[in-house]
Amino acid sequence: RPLGYTSRPLRVAGSRQRDCSPSPSQPRPLSPPHPIAMFTNKEPEGPPTVFGSSSYLDLHLSPFFARASFYDFAPSPFQCVCCNFLVPDDQRKRTYAVVYPNKFEANLPIAPFCCLTSEMCMVDRTFLYYYDKPPSRVGMFCGIFPCTICGPPVIYSYRPKICCVDVSDCFGQKIMSAPCNCFGLKICLCFGNPCYTQCSLPLLTGVKDPAPFLSAFKYAVDAYKGAKNLDDSQMAIFEDVEDNIFDLGRAKKVKEHQEAQVKMARK
Repeated sequence: RPLGYTSRPLRVAGSRQRDCSPSPSQPRPLSPPHPIAMFTNKEPEGPPTVFGSSSYLDLHLSPFFARASFYDFAPSPFQCVCCNFLVPDDQRKRTYAVVYPNKFEANLPIAPFCCLTSEMCMVDRTFLYYYDKPPSRVGMFCGIFPCTICGPPVIYSYRPKICCVDVSDCFGQKIMSAPCNCFGLKICLCFGNPCYTQCSLPLLTGVKDPAPFLSAFKYAVDAYKGAKNLDDSQMAIFEDVEDNIFDLGRAKKVKEHQEAQVKMARK
């Protein structure tokens, strides 16, 4: 033992020592619950998926609302089922998109040598968006005031179709982001896809069944908006768009009852 070491607690002359440890009859009070509840750190429901399962990521350690499901060809740069053989399993393991209580995070890695690339040689492309910034919230006009002139921003799922035939299994679905909804106007005035589809950018590609993920995304943003007292007109709206000429364009809101199903499924 070093010089002056003692196993007894030091006492100051003329003072009484207080025992700060809780007694068995008085348990330590629990911390108040988080304002955004219904977290989960479980794997997505359904058959096991290889996406996001890399042992170097440990996604299950942090609570989240939902994880996106992808087609096997999703990491391919050509986004086609014919290019499935070009994607190595290690690239799929590092590909993920997660909705957290206060942010949206995704990793879309690049395999320089396609199917011959090992996990060590891959280049991560990690994207992180907090809900108080675009695309979940409207951007600023010249850095002065929120740009809500053309409506709130939109986050929507895009389902490709050719003459009423759903080709999602061939090309996958997309989750897109637009800076405004253009007041719901159509490309051809009264028919066609919404105008905001012409000024949108993809957040995720090759997504499989985006409805539950987008519904959980909407629930997380709405809960964050309520917890931080943000203006409704500045927050993104969530819709589902189909590219089908015989439907004359279609865009519908994410159903409210899907949110309840997501919350119950994530308990």
